[in-house]
Amino acid sequence: MPSKLPSALLATLLLAACGGGGGATLPSAPGSGNGQSTTAQNTRDAIATADSVGSSVKSFANFESAQSAPVAQSSMTGPGFGRMAAGGCPASRVKFYVPDLNNDQNSSETIYYYDASCTQIARDSVRAFTSPMSSSEIVQTSEKQYPLGGGPMSAQRADINTISNTTFDANGYPSLKSGYNKTSTGFLNVGSTKTIIADYELVMQPQSKGLSQFCSDQAGFNALPVTPSNMTFGWAGQVAGGSRTANSDGSVTWTATHIGSAFTGPVGSLNVALGTQSSKCPLSSPILFSLSGGKNVGNHTIPVVATYKQGLLTNLSISNAQLSNGLTLSVVTNPAVLPQDANFITGSVSNKSGTLASFGVDAFGDGTLTVVSSGTQYAITDWHVSH
Repeated sequence: MPSKLPSALLATLLLAACGGGGGATLPSAPGSGNGQSTTAQNTRDAIATADSVGSSVKSFANFESAQSAPVAQSSMTGPGFGRMAAGGCPASRVKFYVPDLNNDQNSSETIYYYDASCTQIARDSVRAFTSPMSSSEIVQTSEKQYPLGGGPMSAQRADINTISNTTFDANGYPSLKSGYNKTSTGFLNVGSTKTIIADYELVMQPQSKGLSQFCSDQAGFNALPVTPSNMTFGWAGQVAGGSRTANSDGSVTWTATHIGSAFTGPVGSLNVALGTQSSKCPLSSPILFSLSGGKNVGNHTIPVVATYKQGLLTNLSISNAQLSNGLTLSVVTNPAVLPQDANFITGSVSNKSGTLASFGVDAFGDGTLTVVSSGTQYAITDWHVSH
């Protein structure tokens, strides 16, 4: 169970993770020459695209986890709710505990299962929060991810979040009615190695009739080389105007267009740069989180529609996203397969000549990216190319 951190220490961690430096507007994309072979270019474009998509989708998952418990708040009966309600296996394959299974103060735990009998854990997420101090609090989340078919933990993500300018319920969730501001710095370990560093900012405007407008920015990079070379990849971008809609079936839909850039550089050259935090939309300039170092290898415009129910992604759609070098991207959800299937969500990156790369992931963002020209495959873990 992570310990509760004071705000001063959180600020130190944010600066350490961000590597200092001021935020900057996104630079224009350079040309795509550099004498690279077609396969090398396709590989770079495929990985950059997968990470850019992952950044967009992961930010929504991060934002949604801050909204509320994965069950209707009105049905909660206080401490012990999860243990009373989860004696069997719910149809949703999701169990929620207050407090967490370690019985820590100011905590909750959500467990997602692959199977209908709740015997095989897909993701175990623990949330701990400081007692709300007027209109702000610090929330720590720790997510352990497990592979389909059993086996040891495949990845673990830790996020430190600051939520402010709002009111909170008894379990530390912010008020959608009031709106709020949120900043987050996160680390993804694949196995025992720190792989992904990613930061997010969210301004959620007050809700009206089930609709919340928001703006956000995010930036991150892979701390390890993703190809046999010493090169790695990063991403940065923002949403100027997005919406979160509460649907009649209890699900919620996030709709936004993510505008940003992909970057590459030698390992150690990329850092998240800290700018100015925003309290309202549009975001301040420079944005809070941008990327420093490396080389801009292309800009993108990605329209995303993502639906969640009880915190689990149930539908993802990206149509005709525009990437650098004339590339396009399309992503669909396949309703004929279960969310735990590695082809639940599939996508392809194409140019005028055809498909450059394709990928498939489950609802938790685990799967495979394939470069068509070489047949080389790369693992995708928690929405990012991991090696």
